Amino acid sequence: MANISIENYTRLEKSYDMSEKEIETIKFGNLVEISGNYIFSRCRLLKEVEIPEGTILSGYGTFSTSYELENLKIGNNISFDGGYLFYECTNLKSLTLGYSTTIKGNYAFSRCHQIKELEIPSETNISGHGVFYNLNGLQNLNIGENVNLSGNYLFQECSNLTSIVIGNSTIISGNVSFSNLNMLQNIQFSPNTSFAGDNLFVKCEKIKEVFIPDDCTISGDFFFKDCLGLERIIIGNNVIILGKYCFKGCSGIKSITIGDNFTMSGQNFLENCLTNQNVELVIGHNYVGYPIYVPQQIFNVKKFGDIKDTLNFKENKCMISLEEFTDDTEVVILQCGHVLSFVSFNQWIKIQKNCPLCRQRI
Repeated sequence: MANISIENYTRLEKSYDMSEKEIETIKFGNLVEISGNYIFSRCRLLKEVEIPEGTILSGYGTFSTSYELENLKIGNNISFDGGYLFYECTNLKSLTLGYSTTIKGNYAFSRCHQIKELEIPSETNISGHGVFYNLNGLQNLNIGENVNLSGNYLFQECSNLTSIVIGNSTIISGNVSFSNLNMLQNIQFSPNTSFAGDNLFVKCEKIKEVFIPDDCTISGDFFFKDCLGLERIIIGNNVIILGKYCFKGCSGIKSITIGDNFTMSGQNFLENCLTNQNVELVIGHNYVGYPIYVPQQIFNVKKFGDIKDTLNFKENKCMISLEEFTDDTEVVILQCGHVLSFVSFNQWIKIQKNCPLCRQRI
């Protein structure tokens, strides 16, 4: 049984029907449906599979643990509905997905360790837990436009993944989808992307910069939790963050830039991020949401008596409260050189991000 051919309109329903057979090639006819479980699992001589447009796979583990499978090409408009379809095909090196493919089922491609490059085309729909879990050879991931990825652990433990590109209007929902990616260095988001799920990028410790472009929505908690190497956050215009603790524990932050019309309804957005005394924080116009708590130590807080002879502007009172400074008054020296009482400044910064005198950004 080295070579088999499946005729048009065939439906394979008998589980384990050809499992562990010495099959070298499979030729699919048109509109074939495979509904039995593990039908081609452990076919140890099978090296290449091409699944044509219109094929339906609805059984579990259809090609699982076919250890010699190297090349898999999936046509356009394919529907997969079953778990563990290609689970632990550990020699699979090339995976080509067609357009408008629908994959439903858990761990469909999990533990396919030899895949290094993966492109998920536009209009693809993938739902299920751990669909690409533990692809520890994967290095580059490119997700197209209008893709819908739904399920927990989608790319968890892809320990050598270094680059992720996500296209416009893509929706990613599920918990810990990209967590523990220890080698991840580059993430490129596109406008109008939506993220829903907790702990999406937890402990991705080599990421240095995150840019969330215009019109993105983040609705899960702990979006980039404990990414200790993260230094710079840039958030575009019209971004909405609904989840709590979005960047919790990213203690290496040096620069945060937030665009206009930013809405943040999740609490403690930057908890434990503003520990660096030299953090640069820029907030655009029309910020809506919980105040960003800025700890005292990141501002230049001094006793007025210690600095009054060194000021660029000779000021003896706070221009917010109009109270006279004493030598013991704690004051904040802004980058523009103007001085405010620390008590008044803490209230001002919650509603305004500009100096009350010269309007320079704080």
